[in-house]
Amino acid sequence: MEILLEAVGLGPMSRMPSITLDHGLLTALAERWHSESQCFRLPTGEMTVTLEDVWWILRVPIIGTLIEYNSDVGLIRAACSDLFDVDDIPHDGMTIALHECISDPTLHRGPLYIMSLISGFLLTDKTGTSFPRGLLPLVHGIFSGERYCWGQCILAHLYWDLHLITYHGQKTMGPASLLQIWSWDALWALYVSETQRSHLTWHG
Repeated sequence: MEILLEAVGLGPMSRMPSITLDHGLLTALAERWHSESQCFRLPTGEMTVTLEDVWWILRVPIIGTLIEYNSDVGLIRAACSDLFDVDDIPHDGMTIALHECISDPTLHRGPLYIMSLISGFLLTDKTGTSFPRGLLPLVHGIFSGERYCWGQCILAHLYWDLHLITYHGQKTMGPASLLQIWSWDALWALYVSETQRSHLTWHG
């Protein structure tokens, strides 16, 4: 599995340790998000998470095959057959119940690990325990050695979740770990910059 993850560019991200989320910090950032400019409006100016930030933090590919949802039932069933040796796996029409799949000893562990990695960190949904059925062909592509441009997809997912939180009252955020790690660096750099500026202010 490690060899496959390295080959498709997900190795570094799969080794990232889990962090305790600072909900106060994340809430404060979400309250300052403006979708029209896709940035956080802070007292000192505007800041945002960039594609370069995503690469530096997660080390996921930012070039490669575009990630897209596929609703072709034939391709989905073909992916199920190749990945799990079954015609289909438990789903509600749109999403796959990962907890049901993981508890099934007859299903192969490798694809389930990739699916958990995607739904639990890369493209987290509200529950973190379901997987979009239309992305099964993507998992099949990963096992075929396809390199996808995860960076753009993760960044778009973050922007969209911030929009939903700000304007539609959504309570959860997808790539929350990414935003928190980014904020540690960005806000610290901002603090240092402001501190240095205050020392240079003329008080005569």
